[in-house]
Amino acid sequence: MRSFFFAAACVTLAACTTVSFNVTRQALYPARKAGCDIEWVNVPASLLGPQNSEWELIGNISYGQVGEGGLDEALKKRVEAEICKMGGDAVSLGLSSQNQTFNGTGTATILMVLRSKVQTAPKPKAEQL
Repeated sequence: MRSFFFAAACVTLAACTTVSFNVTRQALYPARKAGCDIEWVNVPASLLGPQNSEWELIGNISYGQVGEGGLDEALKKRVEAEICKMGGDAVSLGLSSQNQTFNGTGTATILMVLRSKVQTAPKPKAEQL
């Protein structure tokens, strides 16, 4: 009987928790400073080829959750921190799915990490007189 309650407690505590978090890089750029501004955009994956003049796909972040999925504040901060490390400027939803079985519900999400193709060049330093 104890093992049943222990198992039930574990399942209850695991509900709505992130069970996997993976980062995949497709291009290497210098990291941006921690806490950099990230833009959340809606760009269909079909528009992210070489013909797109605005965004470059530089990687993906995927995560899976047990329970009803969602992007809570802690997970959002973790995602944005990884995007800054990757040198990204924006993120767009690539794929989101939900699975429900007799064991419970789970979700999987893939976010596309984007970098603006229009980068402003740093201003040259003025010469000292």
